[in-house]
Amino acid sequence: MDVPKIVKNSQEQAVAAWIDRLNQLRVDELVDNLSTQDTNLSASLGELQKLKAFVGSPEHILGSALTKHGEIAEHAQVNISNARRLKEETGVKDRDQKSRYDAYQRGKPSLEEGVWAASVGAAAEGGMGFCLGVAKKLNSGKKLNEFTEQDLKDIGIDTAKGTAKGAIRGASVYGLTNFTATPAAVASSFVTAVFGVAGQALSLRQGKISNEDFIVNSEVVCLDVTVSAIASVMGQALIPVPVLGALMGNAVGMFMYEIGKNNLSEREQALIAQYNDSVQKLNGKLNARHMELIETLRRELAKFKSLVDFAFDLNVNIAFAGSAMLALYAGCPDEKILKDKEAIDAFFLN
Repeated sequence: MDVPKIVKNSQEQAVAAWIDRLNQLRVDELVDNLSTQDTNLSASLGELQKLKAFVGSPEHILGSALTKHGEIAEHAQVNISNARRLKEETGVKDRDQKSRYDAYQRGKPSLEEGVWAASVGAAAEGGMGFCLGVAKKLNSGKKLNEFTEQDLKDIGIDTAKGTAKGAIRGASVYGLTNFTATPAAVASSFVTAVFGVAGQALSLRQGKISNEDFIVNSEVVCLDVTVSAIASVMGQALIPVPVLGALMGNAVGMFMYEIGKNNLSEREQALIAQYNDSVQKLNGKLNARHMELIETLRRELAKFKSLVDFAFDLNVNIAFAGSAMLALYAGCPDEKILKDKEAIDAFFLN
């Protein structure tokens, strides 16, 4: 079982889940701000509506017509005072639209947040690269105090690669989740697939693998990241705890996938090996036959060209003999070819 691979996939999905949580917190803040604006605006307008209703129903106001103005003034002072207080506190009415616009702008994705997501991705994946690099050296039988300069250089290269990939992953997942309808787990898997297929393409260009190996390896990479994405989404749904659900789902899913992939029966493995061997032998035979046919075609074309040259030679005698050979080569029956003067006379005079 490839435990480092499982750990690496879990770390990648954890970063994606964290970015998804970052996006959700920003959206929640926007919803809360807009909800507060709605509440304050409604309260302010409610105070003014109370005053309007009170003044519009003078029959309910105590006292005579000469003394009602005092109570009206008192209610007006209270209601307007309440409305003014709410207005001054939150900017309702005259500043309501501006407040909503500001809240919306704060709720949009930003360059600063994208840089932060890229930085976290770089730190997480760089750290994971460092840990896996050290673990690989320790598993080879070396102790920490036995690491050579080359060992440290290898670990540094792994860390640098992880940091670069993590920054790209963080920025890509942030962009895909905010500007396209792509879930974070799928976005992270997409980035992993791009890295994997690009690595296979580089090996193909360098001649390290064949065309068939490139196709098979790319399919395996895409299958791996698909399992990782599905497992993370299911884990987040079953364990609705930010980051933890995706992390647990990915780890369990990848463990099960690796167990199933690495524990085929001996018979199945023998059948696969036999099939691959037969395909390779068949490819060799077909390639050899193909080269034979190409060589035969080349010789025949050369022969045909030479006969055509003879048939259209400027020397009449050479052209006559060449025409006879060209007709015979093209499949004309030998008895119908005029090869000499006697045959020509017999054909035209008889």
